[in-house]
Amino acid sequence: MGFRDSLTAAAVPTTYIIDADGNVAVRMLDKQTTKTFVDVVTDVQASTGG
Repeated sequence: MGFRDSLTAAAVPTTYIIDADGNVAVRMLDKQTTKTFVDVVTDVQASTGG
């Protein structure tokens, strides 16, 4: 992926959720729960039709 130069990590861990169009939809910092990941990905899918 071509994000290496444009998406710098602000904390460890940093997670980027990429939408169906290839755009960064969400940046999450620090540890996350499984529920948070599922909720965020579901929201992104619903908002982009992915």
